Amino acid sequence: APHPTERYTKPILLLINELDFSCGDFFPAILQDNKRATVFGVRTAGAGGAVKATQFPNQFGIAGLAYTWTIALRTNGQPIENLGVTPDVDYKTTEEDLKTGFAGYARAIQAALTNLLGGAAPAAPAAPAPDAPAAPEGGPAQP
Repeated sequence: APHPTERYTKPILLLINELDFSCGDFFPAILQDNKRATVFGVRTAGAGGAVKATQFPNQFGIAGLAYTWTIALRTNGQPIENLGVTPDVDYKTTEEDLKTGFAGYARAIQAALTNLLGGAAPAAPAAPAPDAPAAPEGGPAQP
């Protein structure tokens, strides 16, 4: 249950990618649909249904199976299953990110945080200059 007197009201930047499924689909969908977070990354896997497992003893040796038995719907009526969650700020990891220790990814996250904390609408970050400094080390930004 929610805490009776305290709640987190600061901005949230939620990172997602194509390997997020199940709760990793539900959680960003809930936050995005309720305008509680800015979602950053690439579309999630779209595996947002509840799974049920059952025993299936038979002469062919199949011991059991698991199947999706419910489909989650977003507030707009669209299913999460097969569609996933589309980010507000799109960023796909590049080969250059792999070569540079994800410096571009860190700059893109920093740009998204700057937009979020400054009240600007989320937008895809512009390509940074090659000599741009990396994101600062330390704790979370304070608004």
